[in-house]
Amino acid sequence: MRATKQLIVLLITSFLFACSSFELRDANNQLTNLYSATKSANAIEKLNAITGLKTLSDDAANQAEKNITIENQISFYRIATTAAWQSKNYLTAGEHGKKGRSLCVSNNLENRDCGMLLTFPSFAAVDELSIQLMATDKTDLTSFMEIFQLYKGLVIRLSKNWSTIKSGDAGPLLAPETAKRIGEIICEKMSIPLRGNIANLNTSKGTKAFNEIKSLFDDSNVKMIINDPSSNLKSVQDKFICKSDYFENA
Repeated sequence: MRATKQLIVLLITSFLFACSSFELRDANNQLTNLYSATKSANAIEKLNAITGLKTLSDDAANQAEKNITIENQISFYRIATTAAWQSKNYLTAGEHGKKGRSLCVSNNLENRDCGMLLTFPSFAAVDELSIQLMATDKTDLTSFMEIFQLYKGLVIRLSKNWSTIKSGDAGPLLAPETAKRIGEIICEKMSIPLRGNIANLNTSKGTKAFNEIKSLFDDSNVKMIINDPSSNLKSVQDKFICKSDYFENA
């Protein structure tokens, strides 16, 4: 959550300096205010903010269809994707992100907006699957592993896409903030359901389920994120599931 907040703040602040039209500024101001309101302790304010983000996502996507310049279209799709993600409308986040990324690819762009469109839909999908993993019956190994397979694919994809952001034109801040978010997903967020299921299910060393879980942490792209200084994982590398000997001692 810390890295997610930093990513959203980066989106907001960088956007203020990058946009040139009133419409983009207005949409960004709405995103700023509504995102802040989702953190409110007041339940009604939070609910209103989530509803507002859903509306903003639809409005931004509609605006993206109308804009003449490719840059403006991409920016509005980025807002639409972010607003959908933060309103927990995960499927819509993926749809808007796909349209925005299509414009990036067809115009050979890998700027900051395109970097966010490359990763934000996957972050949204990870959030959705995290909820499903936590809700899975601790005795139902089959269901747990089905969801985990999807989760694993997303994490590996994010790790690969991080390399694209790092080598592109996204600026100096997006790559490290993205690495932090991915690192938190791998070493902290994922650890909660995995630790519980490794302990309670038939995932002892050598079983198919155990090897499937371990293979995620053996993936070269995931290792690259864990070991990269910009992921800032020093505080958690010796804890939870990212500990170097975790699987040997499981």
